[in-house]
Amino acid sequence: MRQVIALRQVDSPFRRRELSNSPQKSHSKSNSAPSVPVLRLNEFTESIEGLLGQADTDLQRMAANQDVIRGDLELLTGELKARNAEVVTLKTELSNSKAQCELVKNLLGDASAENDFLHAVRNFLVIYSFY
Repeated sequence: MRQVIALRQVDSPFRRRELSNSPQKSHSKSNSAPSVPVLRLNEFTESIEGLLGQADTDLQRMAANQDVIRGDLELLTGELKARNAEVVTLKTELSNSKAQCELVKNLLGDASAENDFLHAVRNFLVIYSFY
């Protein structure tokens, strides 16, 4: 894009030509007074040159903004990669925590069953110790 801008600034077919080089038809009565169409052509040419200058300025500003945006996108990409790594780590930790929770639930169930069994045995012994 910068090459196009530079090329446009150096060699543009729309740059204003000298009036002596531009072809003119001799419709006027004297060479010293320019005709109305030449004046309008000059105004039109100046208007086009102004628009081209504004377009060049806008393109340069856009190229500079593109570089800034590219840098911001690279930073954002880096942050997203770091956060993705965090998410993967947290998912792994969550999976491990779920497995530990299931293990604790199983151990608690086994302990409850063992406790119930011991109460049943004690009650059995208490009942049969009277006989």
